[in-house]
Parts: sequence; C-alpha cells; structure tokens
Amino acid sequence: MIGWLVTTLGMRGILYGLGALAIVSFGGYLYVHVRNIGIAAERARIERANQEAERKADDGQSNVERCYNAGNHWNRATGVCDTGPG
Repeated sequence: MIGWLVTTLGMRGILYGLGALAIVSFGGYLYVHVRNIGIAAERARIERANQEAERKADDGQSNVERCYNAGNHWNRATGVCDTGPG
C-alpha cells in the first residue's frame, strides 16, 4: 500500500500532503482557540454586568429600607423617599 503511494505520488507529493494536513490542522486549532478566547471574554463581560446590576439592586433596596425605617414613604413613581405622610 505504501509502495503504491510512493510510486504514484512520489515522496515529494506525500510530504506536500502531510504539510498541507499540518497547516489545516493548525488552522483548525487556532480557530477553536480564538473562538474560545472570545467566548471567555464575553462570559466575563456578562458576569461583570450581572455583578454591577446586583450591586445597584442592593443599593436601591437599601435606599428603600432606609426610607421606611425613617418612617417615610417610598414613592415608586419618582423613585425617591417622600418625607411627608404616605
């Protein structure tokens, strides 16, 4: 079988084929690697956005709690603490 390949393609043809296979394989590796880097970066960006949203929600909840604890009324329409009667 190998003798047939060598006589049909020649040694140079086999080496070119192996070289092409190596180049295509490396290209596939690079594609997957770069894609995975992009996916990881996007996940990190989403995680940062989620943490920021949680922080803002906690801050907002703290403001509402402070308002009610002070005996005031939280105005949901304006998003501020009304110091007058609720």
